[in-house]
Amino acid sequence: MAEDIQEALARHAEAVATVRAFAERSGAERVVLLVDPGDGTTAAMIDWARGAIELTVGVATWHVPAGMRA
Repeated sequence: MAEDIQEALARHAEAVATVRAFAERSGAERVVLLVDPGDGTTAAMIDWARGAIELTVGVATWHVPAGMRA
């Protein structure tokens, strides 16, 4: 079942904000976070590089532009 980017961002908004804040404050070139929901469903991967976010849940991947907020 494909979910739309807004739903995915809403579901992972706190994790996306945490990755962005960590990257900005640390000066990191890349930050990758795996989010395990703990209920046996598919984990999400948030990959930040050069200000852009790539959000992957299962087989769906979305490229989130730097200016787009969760």
